[in-house]
Amino acid sequence: MSTLLSKTGRHGTPNERGMSLVEILVGILIGMIAIIVIFQVLSVYEDRKRTAVGAGDAQTAGSIALYMLDRDLRLAGYGFSDAETMGCNVVGHDATTGAALNFTLAPAIISKPNGAAGPDAIISLRGSSPLFVARKAFTSSADTEKIMQAGHRPGILRGDILVVSPPTPGPCALVEVTDNTAGDKVTILHETGSYTSDYSAGAVAARYNKDGGLGVAFTQGFLYSLGPSPTRTVWSVTGNRLSYTDTLHADQGAIDVADGVVNLKAEYGIDANDNNELEQDEWTTTDPTTAAGWRAIRAIRVAMLMRSSQWDPNVCSTNPQWTSGASGTPTLTNFVMRNVDGTNDSYSDCNGTNADPNNWRTYRYRVYETVIPLRNMIWGTAP
Repeated sequence: MSTLLSKTGRHGTPNERGMSLVEILVGILIGMIAIIVIFQVLSVYEDRKRTAVGAGDAQTAGSIALYMLDRDLRLAGYGFSDAETMGCNVVGHDATTGAALNFTLAPAIISKPNGAAGPDAIISLRGSSPLFVARKAFTSSADTEKIMQAGHRPGILRGDILVVSPPTPGPCALVEVTDNTAGDKVTILHETGSYTSDYSAGAVAARYNKDGGLGVAFTQGFLYSLGPSPTRTVWSVTGNRLSYTDTLHADQGAIDVADGVVNLKAEYGIDANDNNELEQDEWTTTDPTTAAGWRAIRAIRVAMLMRSSQWDPNVCSTNPQWTSGASGTPTLTNFVMRNVDGTNDSYSDCNGTNADPNNWRTYRYRVYETVIPLRNMIWGTAP
């Protein structure tokens, strides 16, 4: 058997070959370039995905938040929309929390807890009676008793929360019906302690009555039934989050609705000339000062500003705007923008690729606007 001897003196075959160091290094270089390209593509993809998802989340949250606010306001005024003393100061007592209640009898109130530039708060009040609600007249009153005008007790059930109103402008009161079974068919009681509810058929503790009464004297007037579970909902924006609190059930705490809410603006639509239409000059941010003014509220204009959660240094947003009618003509109005951390705007532009995540301009925004009719006010004051 013969073998071939290589030039180095080792045994081998004529076709034997190997990879040189140069070839190995070239292969590694090509692989590294491919990896860099792959990671670059993934980085761009993830960046665009986060931007799209962030904008989608803001759109979904804004739609849900506006829907819930719209639904609540459409029910505002139920149970008392025909109150002649609309705008009266209602005093009451919550035995569960021990707190005194004090609020304005109005379907919706716009307040500015954060100043003119910051988010507004919107307060809606509505009843929950399952029955046809209409004002009921009473002819005499004591601390824990009301004597109804003949034929006016039906429809008032044990467990109903009532607004007691004088016949002329003056303080109102909130009481809870504990008995409606007197044989005279005109007496209702609003005492402390437990009673049998017509809604649950069980014993419940009176929540809105106070020993010795509320300190508001009535000789005669009207009762407005808010049913067994009225709500006075305060919608507000805190920490870029829309939430609501029911001040008649304050022990339940605030309920968060949506994240990414930067601002909330609202205006009253007041039918000042009583022609059953809202004209261009009938929008305002000023609270009514008379009962007639509160009764003339027909709608609330709402604008909600949403911001995406994803910072994008390649975005340079212009100042978001909403349609305000307070000037008498619908006008595009800038939202007053602040830094993301809530401080006053300290940037003049987006600063190119060196944009700061604290700069509001480097995020995407959506504005949700609508006019919400207060249908109970429209029906309750119709001629």
